[in-house]
Amino acid sequence: MKTSAKKCGLWSVIFALSAITAAASIQVTYNVDMSVQEQLGNFNPNNGDTVFVSGSFAETNGVWLQTATDGSTNYILTVVPGTTNYTGTFTVTNDVGTYEDHQFVINPGGNFSGTLIWEPNVIGGPNRYFPVPAVSTNLPVVFFNDVSNVNQLVTIPVTFSVDMSVQSALGNFDEANDIVEVSGDFNGFTAASGTVMTDNGFNVWSATCNVNNTVGATENYKFLFLPYSGNPSSVWEVDGLGPGGAVNRQFVLPSIATNIPVAYFNNISNVNSLVHIPVSFQVNLAVQDAKGTFTPGSDTVTVAGDISLNNWSATSYPLTNSVGNPDLYAGTYTVTNTIGSTTTYKFVVDGGSGLGWEANNVGPGGAQNRQLLVPQSATNLPMVYWNNIGDLGNLSLSNNAGTAALKWTAGTRVRLQSSTNLAGGWQDVPNTQGSNSLSTNIIGQRFFRLTGP
Repeated sequence: MKTSAKKCGLWSVIFALSAITAAASIQVTYNVDMSVQEQLGNFNPNNGDTVFVSGSFAETNGVWLQTATDGSTNYILTVVPGTTNYTGTFTVTNDVGTYEDHQFVINPGGNFSGTLIWEPNVIGGPNRYFPVPAVSTNLPVVFFNDVSNVNQLVTIPVTFSVDMSVQSALGNFDEANDIVEVSGDFNGFTAASGTVMTDNGFNVWSATCNVNNTVGATENYKFLFLPYSGNPSSVWEVDGLGPGGAVNRQFVLPSIATNIPVAYFNNISNVNSLVHIPVSFQVNLAVQDAKGTFTPGSDTVTVAGDISLNNWSATSYPLTNSVGNPDLYAGTYTVTNTIGSTTTYKFVVDGGSGLGWEANNVGPGGAQNRQLLVPQSATNLPMVYWNNIGDLGNLSLSNNAGTAALKWTAGTRVRLQSSTNLAGGWQDVPNTQGSNSLSTNIIGQRFFRLTGP
């Protein structure tokens, strides 16, 4: 029994010695090159910016130091004179052979105000690490965030957020069932490849995407949602939400992780807020073409009105005709107003000369101007005829003993057609284009109509 007791005691001594020899208390020198961050404007020591190292060597209850109250002022790096390298030597007490994790951190202004900039792009990440040696060591110099030049391809976490509360209030969005996504250059720019966002409980939806590009590159994106009903299959934000009216939202890729400010879907911040909605206008001038007061291709057509906050310019918003129908002119422009408000407009030929402006009674109920209620999303207005005239006028007919006398309003391209059957078989009556009357013998049943180009 004594022998056994001694062996047990010996083993206890061996284990204790083993635990003691496995622990290390060494000095580790950390080094980081801040030159590229200075070039990118992320780090400016002249403004008091500092850089420190944080890691598992200096943690409390498993949490790395992050603020001055955590003791991070003890791990600030100092610049090597004449360089952009920053260095600091600190004690590491991790076991030999284990891995010590760390990151370099920029502290803007040196005041630990909560705007610390961590390294999100460390190669092999998420953290830097090294095996703890038995002796003190000097780690190699690395670039902050491993960005070694301003044109380097990097992968940066970018957090997007969109407020859907107004869309819910307008009845466009079902918070409980619909799915919100962010889609852009960084993930394929389709509904199928979009990144699903998460509601924070206040109808603000967020998602973080890893964006791979060069620092300073412009990234395009939009928000969309997938209605639970599946019809339509996806609802995208309208065009024109980008800077300066660009089609898409945009941001410039930084070299550090970033949160893009919360945006309202379609930039509609309340039910009465000013919105920018693409509206497609179209007008048919076939009657004017037939009457000779309008020539497709040589005459111009525009839309004018409250399209951009009372811009009644006769030339700012040109329309173009289609190959299949040269008398049909169309164009899409962004209408700026509040949802549900009335926007007035008219169509104009040749900037106001010649055929000029539409008449003053083309609006609903004889109102002076055409009108539209600003919708919540992009819309195509129905085709209308110039001055709301969609026919060539009245055709009068009198029959005297089998001789028909027909009269109509003449037009350079207006002509008479006849048929024995209203269902079809219409044929031009010779020598009637440009005329305004005809006398002809009628045998059996005959129908007549006016037509144009």
